[in-house]
Amino acid sequence: MITMMWPHLRRLILPILSTVILLATHQPMHADDDDNDSSDDDRLRHVLLEYKVNADLTMESWSTIDSMPIRSGHRAENTRRWQTYSPATEMLEVAEAWVTSPDGVRHTVPSEDIFTRSAPQPSNMPGFNADQKITVVFPQVGPGSKVHVKWHRLRKTPQLFGVNILETARYDQKVEDTTIILDVPSTIDLQWYADPGVETEEHIADNRRIIRAHMTNIPKLRLTYPTVSEDQFRPRFMATTLKRLEDEGDRILAQVQDDLDPATADRIAKLARSIVGDRQGLEAAAAIHDWIRQNIAYTAVYLNPNDGWVEHPIGKILDNGFGDCKDQTALMRALLGAVGIRAERAVVQWGTLYDPLPLPVAWQFNHAMVYLPDFNLFDNPTDKRAPFAALDEQLINKQALIVSRPSRVIRLPDASPDLFRISNRSELVLGPDGTVTGQAMVHVSPWLVAQYQQDIDSNGPAALLTRKLAINGQDGQGRLSVIQPKTWRDDLLLKANWMSAQVVDLVQKTIVLPLQTGFDTEPLVSNAPLLHDDVTVAPFRLMTGTLDWSVAIKLPLRLKVQSVPPPVHIDTEAGLFDSRVEEKDGTLLITRRLINRRLVTKPDDYLVLKTLLRAVVRAGRSYAILTRETEPQHG
Repeated sequence: MITMMWPHLRRLILPILSTVILLATHQPMHADDDDNDSSDDDRLRHVLLEYKVNADLTMESWSTIDSMPIRSGHRAENTRRWQTYSPATEMLEVAEAWVTSPDGVRHTVPSEDIFTRSAPQPSNMPGFNADQKITVVFPQVGPGSKVHVKWHRLRKTPQLFGVNILETARYDQKVEDTTIILDVPSTIDLQWYADPGVETEEHIADNRRIIRAHMTNIPKLRLTYPTVSEDQFRPRFMATTLKRLEDEGDRILAQVQDDLDPATADRIAKLARSIVGDRQGLEAAAAIHDWIRQNIAYTAVYLNPNDGWVEHPIGKILDNGFGDCKDQTALMRALLGAVGIRAERAVVQWGTLYDPLPLPVAWQFNHAMVYLPDFNLFDNPTDKRAPFAALDEQLINKQALIVSRPSRVIRLPDASPDLFRISNRSELVLGPDGTVTGQAMVHVSPWLVAQYQQDIDSNGPAALLTRKLAINGQDGQGRLSVIQPKTWRDDLLLKANWMSAQVVDLVQKTIVLPLQTGFDTEPLVSNAPLLHDDVTVAPFRLMTGTLDWSVAIKLPLRLKVQSVPPPVHIDTEAGLFDSRVEEKDGTLLITRRLINRRLVTKPDDYLVLKTLLRAVVRAGRSYAILTRETEPQHG
């Protein structure tokens, strides 16, 4: 979810992120994948996760879950539990599954109610996976019934990144009782970490390290505001055999093949020259980005990060005309290299985990993109609506692992408000009958083009115009023209013309004129849902950015401005808000600027941000008072 400063962008990013290649779903053996909608605080839920690691880093694990999914007085539900596995490298079975009725009778799940099907992912192709999904359907699950399942998983081959475990207490569920037990040979160099609130103990027996972590009575959080990944603020237990994040990059590099065969190299060179023409440097890179965006479809593939980051062969990607994030990155690197532009793999976290984990656990990366070291610039060819070098707010202010020789950790760009810019210049004419005729020009900076383009592509310009006018109280008719950027450095332009009948009642002697701007993609009042009293535990996430308004409202003859809101100026660590309304030659001039400087606000700092946002909302609800001049008397 991209933002709560600009609510429509929050909705737009969801379809984009639903196709992100999730190369991590936390620990290799999740406690349980629960299809039941019930998540009541009071339900019984005991989880036991046991990992037995062998000297060669193969692993056997057991996951036991006991739960009471339905509260007393609620209706019975179709209760299912499921897990996925990769048959090429794993074995998964249901060791135990039953339901205990409130009267103590046990109902064992029959074998015909345990189903194995292909997981909903692309099928067996080189570089993709062929995961299977085992689903258990439990009988006789009603109020007070207790559901028991025990999964047994055998990892037949060592994982690429060794042992990586990350268990985090979900914020939307109460953690009743979760225990994690690691049984590791004492000769294996494994490091672990636990947050306060997680009980831990360790001992050595028979040359094996036994590590036990216990989470209990961790309350559910009912968050009503956008926050960061729960891996950033909820109690966690993690363990890894990786010593540094750079080790992960080195292992990826050992598996991939960058050298092209002569035929493919010649094919890539000819294609790159046809794309680039006489362009050089970043302009050439931008042309390659655009070609991939237009010619190579994105295909989502859900992988475990331990299963590798090996791309399809470059020729195969071209023949297919599609690929996942690794493939898109590999093809772009090959084309860039053919025109003399150095490009490296960047492994990042496309999401809301902004703080590095305290250990180099592999699960903190889930996406691949391109880094151009000679320009210190990142590009995300997977995002098919974004211009070259434009990143969204879930790809900034965090670490990136550059997979190179040697691999190294650097930072993605800071969340500078200058990168996310929207400006609105509007001219409105208030007619003598209260009708408003208006025109507006909205500039959207390249780093926000993808979010706006999503709305335009999905609903069309006419729907966007109608919706935004309605939000501002103007049910008008008109036209919205979308002027696409000429280059990757240019803004997207939205040019609106409209007429809204009888917006203002001019019959009364004293007239209230709301200081709305007609076609406003980011109305000030849309910040009202950001005002909260419960920001006490989890950080508050709000997109950085700069918004500018310059609005002129020409008034009819014989209308006089009696009063306008006083100027507003607030400048804090959280951001800046300036607002000024003045009258000049029969025209109301409204000038406003809003800057949000912080992507993530700690609970202790939220009050400062709230004060800023409250002033913004108040300005959005402000109005001017007009009076009608007395017509001259003729004797």
